[in-house]
Amino acid sequence: MTGPVGRILIRHGVLLGAAAVMALVFVLSVGSAAAGEAVVVAVMALIPGLCVGYLVKRAALGWAATASGEAGSLGAGLWRERYDASARVKAQFDAEVAAMPPGQGRDRAEEQATALSADLAELHALAAAGYAADSRATRYPTRPESQEISARLKHAEWLFRQSVERARQVEL
Repeated sequence: MTGPVGRILIRHGVLLGAAAVMALVFVLSVGSAAAGEAVVVAVMALIPGLCVGYLVKRAALGWAATASGEAGSLGAGLWRERYDASARVKAQFDAEVAAMPPGQGRDRAEEQATALSADLAELHALAAAGYAADSRATRYPTRPESQEISARLKHAEWLFRQSVERARQVEL
């Protein structure tokens, strides 16, 4: 699974690359010109900086796509983010169940957690189908078939969250 640095580079790599190039050009220009001229030169480096940032983002996406983990078949971007959001909700619920005192309430909550695991596996399969249909989608699906899968996945995520909330109600 992609670490925090990888997620930051995937989401903000273009801006970070542009900022890094502009800062480097500014620092190098300050020694040979006045500060005002150095700022102008740094602003002129914006376009090359955006290009470098785009390459950084694509490299981070490529790295994430080859990373191992449960969601490895989802690549990076839209499909992985959608699945990871539901997986985090499930992990939080599992932590709540583990913190419960032993008894009938915990037993019922564990049964709900098992059922939610099966639902989460279905979400993973749906996200994997979306990735197979449109592996390059980073924010929005670009192909008609992946747009339909995305709509189904959004609905399934909503249903999953509702199931988690109902399970929390049962454990009380």
